[in-house]
Amino acid sequence: MIIGEMLTTSFFMLFISIGFFAAALATSIGLSYYSQGFICAAISVLGVVVLRKPIQKHLVKGKPSS
Repeated sequence: MIIGEMLTTSFFMLFISIGFFAAALATSIGLSYYSQGFICAAISVLGVVVLRKPIQKHLVKGKPSS
């Protein structure tokens, strides 16, 4: 996933990975499969909706447009 994220500047895979990590943490505290799935989906969607654009603007602002 890291290589795919480095090849693009979309930052979707980053937030999916963070969602997977959050679901893994939910597993370690013993939550159900449904809770894990909900946590993964919620973290991924919230990350894309809330944080994607600011991160893109910060990292791509020095790049000249073509």
